Amino acid sequence: MIRILGPFMSDKQKSLIPALESLFPDAEHRFCVRHLESNMKHDGFKSVAVKIAFWPVAKTTRIEEFQVHMAALKDIDAKAYEWLAKKPENQWSKAYFSTTPKSDILLNNMCESFHSFIIDAREKPVIEMYEMIQNLLMVRFQKNRERANKWNGRICSKIKDVLAEIYVEAIRYSPMKSDEMHYQITRSDDRCDQHSVDLLNRSCSCRKYDLTGIPCKHAICAIWCKKDDPEACVHPYYLVETYRRCYAARIMSVNGPDLWPPCYLVSPLPPVYIQNVGRHAKLRRREPGEPPPSENKLTRCKKI
Repeated sequence: MIRILGPFMSDKQKSLIPALESLFPDAEHRFCVRHLESNMKHDGFKSVAVKIAFWPVAKTTRIEEFQVHMAALKDIDAKAYEWLAKKPENQWSKAYFSTTPKSDILLNNMCESFHSFIIDAREKPVIEMYEMIQNLLMVRFQKNRERANKWNGRICSKIKDVLAEIYVEAIRYSPMKSDEMHYQITRSDDRCDQHSVDLLNRSCSCRKYDLTGIPCKHAICAIWCKKDDPEACVHPYYLVETYRRCYAARIMSVNGPDLWPPCYLVSPLPPVYIQNVGRHAKLRRREPGEPPPSENKLTRCKKI
């Protein structure tokens, strides 16, 4: 039996909660923060001040900062604070996320991207829909394999870009060596910004290194002091070799219907056709206040 620890992320629909608890009792179930914010608006907390105070609570990685931001939200709107305090913190705030999955994402944008990827296939009948998805994934897997074969480094190219941005921030910090694997990192212009780094366990008191597996600015400062390569301290999840293993399996080609073996079973009855009024919507329904899908798309002015 495969033991899956997750995390799973959803908009917490009522049918999904018991399903995940039944099928994957040990897995972590997170809540998409964008949907959480939408639920707050739906329950009456629509002010811009509440929105501005809400996101730092979700994005902070330390419990101490979480409590400070929650106190700030309480000063702005006590009812909004009480509403949010009833939600389990480990489902929507980075400060309480588990460090096992090495993922700190707050939004389920990957699901939206996949939905857009198969949006034309979803309108087809069942067999044709599966054939279109199979063709899309077959081509995508091969493109990812070809792209990964061109990488010469140890880690994936996007992680290199992430590290390059962190390098700029790490320059502002100075290290103090406790021993070969433990360091105290302090910001040059702010003595209160001080953190402890444990290179042996790949951990930092800011918890960003623990959550993502990518060295944070404090860890990079310590790694430079140790005269090591930061890329060597990245979690194996982000290695090129790991990426290649993920796409090593091939989705094989399939013959057309003319070459399929004959089937002597009774043909299933066609579904009942109900004609819907109006054109079928391809784009997902957006929440109130959410920006349109494209800034360049023209919208028709409503006239009476």
